[in-house]
Amino acid sequence: MAGEVPFNQQGAWVSPALPGPTVGGGGVATVVFSTQIAASPARCLEVGLDSARYPAWNKFIRNAIIEESANPAVVDTLDVSLKFLGEGGGNWLQNAERTQDFIESADGTGTDYFNKETFSGPLSYLIKPFVGTKLINALELWKDGLKAEAEKNT
Repeated sequence: MAGEVPFNQQGAWVSPALPGPTVGGGGVATVVFSTQIAASPARCLEVGLDSARYPAWNKFIRNAIIEESANPAVVDTLDVSLKFLGEGGGNWLQNAERTQDFIESADGTGTDYFNKETFSGPLSYLIKPFVGTKLINALELWKDGLKAEAEKNT
């Protein structure tokens, strides 16, 4: 994904929509952002998977149930991803696939964090015009919160 999302990208809508790893191409809209985090990719993944701690740092998603996850302690690569797949009204009406990549920075001092969320289905045409700015702001809160939490005690 690093080639699709520019480095240090503020939250923004991109066109055309970027394909997702699960649903592929054919999306309606994609929102992207990226930043550098002064913590290891494993630490970033650990924070992202610890939904019990979301209320302490996450102003966008205050509560979540993670049904399947990788164990950060056994991640044997420095390039790890989180994927969220959300469905509204069934897969054909609205689908959102969010992918986050945590890649060790070239200098080895932290993580290059890339995010993309692609929306598909007929209801997705309404997201950008009706809640687009609010969604960008909410994802910026996620990014800033994840960064701050991952960088604590590092």
